Amino acid sequence: MMRFGPLFTAALLVTLLATPGLGAEEDLGRTRPPALEGSSLTWCGDVQPIPIDPSLFRDTPVYVANEQPTREVKKWAEQQPGYEDIWIDRDHLGWLVVAFTQDVEARQADLQERFPDDGVVAVEVQHPTKELRALQDRLTDELRGSLDSFAVGVDVTSNITDLSVPYVTEEIVADLEARFAGEPFCIDGLDPAERPVAGPQPTEGDGWTMVGYEHKDARGQNYRTGIATNEAQYQRLWKRSGIEGGAPAVDLVEDVVLWFAVGHGSACPNLRLDDVVVDLQTATVYADIVDVDGNVGCTDDLIGTYQYVVALDRVRLPAGPFVVQLDAPRDRNDVSRDQTVVDIGLTAPGATATKGQIHAAAAARVQPPGRSGTGVETIGTSPYLMDVSCGIGYLGEVNDIDWITDQSAVPEAWRSLVDSRGEVLVNIALRAKPEPHIDATANGLTIRYLPTTQTPPPCEA
Repeated sequence: MMRFGPLFTAALLVTLLATPGLGAEEDLGRTRPPALEGSSLTWCGDVQPIPIDPSLFRDTPVYVANEQPTREVKKWAEQQPGYEDIWIDRDHLGWLVVAFTQDVEARQADLQERFPDDGVVAVEVQHPTKELRALQDRLTDELRGSLDSFAVGVDVTSNITDLSVPYVTEEIVADLEARFAGEPFCIDGLDPAERPVAGPQPTEGDGWTMVGYEHKDARGQNYRTGIATNEAQYQRLWKRSGIEGGAPAVDLVEDVVLWFAVGHGSACPNLRLDDVVVDLQTATVYADIVDVDGNVGCTDDLIGTYQYVVALDRVRLPAGPFVVQLDAPRDRNDVSRDQTVVDIGLTAPGATATKGQIHAAAAARVQPPGRSGTGVETIGTSPYLMDVSCGIGYLGEVNDIDWITDQSAVPEAWRSLVDSRGEVLVNIALRAKPEPHIDATANGLTIRYLPTTQTPPPCEA
């Protein structure tokens, strides 16, 4: 699946920021490529973060955003021998981790004395960051002539340099073993068997039909989505796409029409929409658009756009509200210009959304509702769909922290708001002071949630 976002040069050079849990790549359930069987190379999927003694962590303080004393700790650490880097450990209440190549026990004692009330621990690393960055440069220089697309970065949280290629082939593995055996790097990429098969644009899939598509120049609409629920909306959507000719007939009683527009650079000209995915868990409808050539990174020189207009069977839609976007859902805290927010359900035959119930998220500053696993800021409020199937005692995971309250039963003021999925749409306000808490408000009633280090058992409603 193609990720849409910032575009980079074909020989992509990336330094991975040391902030696990804030934009880190999620585990996509990948398997080790067969070409690495019997190889001495390390697969990035086997790499783990640097282990930290769990006894160094306490239940407090809890950092819910970025209120850690990062600047003060870093300023002190930079004066110590063997200092390498600092990062936020979102898996341990947002504590700071400071890496050293020597005397780590002494540095831990220093930290406890100097920052007794703060959450900060010291860890030992084997490879200096300078060494890993030098390897990053060498890999970039030496592979530029043999690989068309790759990315190299430094992951300080795992103390390793990582190399990403589109597909891990036997030829690439043999070349790397010959030139970089024993070096502190890992390789990432897909099994060549997963490479998209070259072929024409599919005209239909599970519950969807391609109404029209066209490859246009850079003047075409890009990074946009839309939805039409009646004939007038459909005609406007078709006009926005810029596809030549008249709009084909669609049964808008049984279907809705979706529009996906995406731009591309010169390094990634061959895009294809392979599927329209409906994720009921996150109430998201998105396009599975693949780069048939399998590039790691794409150039940012916008030279063309693809316009896709599809009819989707209404019965496949989430109950609503839901979001239409170009890519699989990640952090719902981000509002991107490709998101279209639909406020109501459209599964009923012929159901229509008014103009006021369909929003271009970024233009209207409408934030799609988040669910457990989202991230939010400590400014303002955010819409949040809360699962109350087992009561309201557990709000969910927000900013990688679990939040609970001592109340359990759904309050009277919220009962009428519970939808068919057992969810209530609330507005949540995250605050770091005077103590970390989240206020969840709906229908004039606010419930306060506090952080916990113990994840509640799963709901078995």
